Amino acid sequence: MFFTIEAYKDLTQECMGYRLNKDGNWYPQKCFGKCNTELDMIFEKHEEARSWIKEHEMIINKTNIDATLSNSIDAKEVYICEVMTHRLTKPEHQLTKPELINMILHGDDRFNNSLIIDFNGYPRLIKCINSDDIRLTQNYAVRYETFNAGKGDVGSSSNIYYIDQIYVSLLEAWLEHLKTGRSIYTDYTENKLSNDEIINTINKLHIAIF
Repeated sequence: MFFTIEAYKDLTQECMGYRLNKDGNWYPQKCFGKCNTELDMIFEKHEEARSWIKEHEMIINKTNIDATLSNSIDAKEVYICEVMTHRLTKPEHQLTKPELINMILHGDDRFNNSLIIDFNGYPRLIKCINSDDIRLTQNYAVRYETFNAGKGDVGSSSNIYYIDQIYVSLLEAWLEHLKTGRSIYTDYTENKLSNDEIINTINKLHIAIF
C-alpha cells in the first residue's frame, strides 16, 4: 500500500486534475486510480503525504495555488488536494458489529472521541486529548462523526441503540474507500444495500495493483 497526492478544482473533476510527480511538478492525470510508480511521487504513509502538502509551495501551470480552501486566497487559484490510497493487496481485516459494540462500550466519555477505520480495516476509537491524537484522526480510510464528551455516546453506560446505523454507515464508507482510494468521512447511511450485500461486495472487490 502506498499513497499519492492529487489536485483538482472541484469535486466534479476529481478524474480530470493533476498528480504530483517525483520531480516536484504536477502533471495532468485523467484517472486518480491509476499510478505510475516510476514517475509519480510515492509516499509510504498517509501522514507523510499530508505533511508534504502543508510544507511545500504548490505551483500548477506556472501558477501558485492555494490548497487550504481558505476564504482569503489573494491572487492564487484554489485547488482541492487529496491523498489517494493505492493498494497492492486486500485489507487485513473486515469490521464486524460485535467488535464495534465492544469498542464503543470501552470508550472514555470524559473526552471527545473520533471513530475511524484505519487503512488495514481495523476500527479505532481515538480520544482527542492532545495534538498527537488530532493528528491520528486526520489519517484514516474512513472517519465517522466525533462523539462529544459527556453525551453518553461511548463508555460502559452508553445506549447503543444507534449501533446499527453506525455499523452500516461505516460499511458503506469502507466500500467507497476501497473502490476509490479516497479517505471518506461519513455521518449518515444511504441504505441502498443490506449489511450482507455490502460485505459480499467488499469480499468480491478486485483490488487493482495500481
